[in-house]
Amino acid sequence: MQILSRIKSFFTRTLIGGITVLLPIGILIFVFKFIFDFILGFISPISEIFKLSFEINTSLANLIAFSIIVAICFITGFFITTKLGNFIYYHVENKILKKLPGYKLVTETINQFKGNFKESFSTVALAEVYGNGSLSTCFVIEKTDDFYTLFVPTAPNPTSGNIFHVHESKVTILDVKVDEAMRSILAVGAGSKNLINKYKTKKIKNN
Repeated sequence: MQILSRIKSFFTRTLIGGITVLLPIGILIFVFKFIFDFILGFISPISEIFKLSFEINTSLANLIAFSIIVAICFITGFFITTKLGNFIYYHVENKILKKLPGYKLVTETINQFKGNFKESFSTVALAEVYGNGSLSTCFVIEKTDDFYTLFVPTAPNPTSGNIFHVHESKVTILDVKVDEAMRSILAVGAGSKNLINKYKTKKIKNN
């Protein structure tokens, strides 16, 4: 029985050790694949044109297409910083673009996200978003009166998630860096000990 217990203990420790090493690598590969597939899907129509026109391989066509998109974004951004570019953009937007359905909604959303992203995702919290006593790792987007607007990311993909509007009594702001919370999300909750300890400490102080 003692031998079987030792074998079981050895097997368990070894298996957990392997998971500890391989899981972060697997999650990292998953995140990179998600980003790569998103970019590839965006540039594939342009790369197909180069591939068919110049008979080059797919990798080179994708690189050329990506470089062109980056160059266009940079040139456009630089042009609208000039007086002429700003003048043209102002008149085109007001006379043409703003009349297109959905343009105003999209631009307002992008501008709000661009202006608030750094500030919003700099605050980590634990909150009872489902009202059953369980806590969710989340990021504070904004506060309106006594309600917080929270983004609760899904694990292990923090780029997707849900928005919740939660009363401040159910939200505990943590003195935790964003990258630490992100690591916990990417690791499917592993490494959340510091978040829980910060939560307990703050609750004790408040009481």
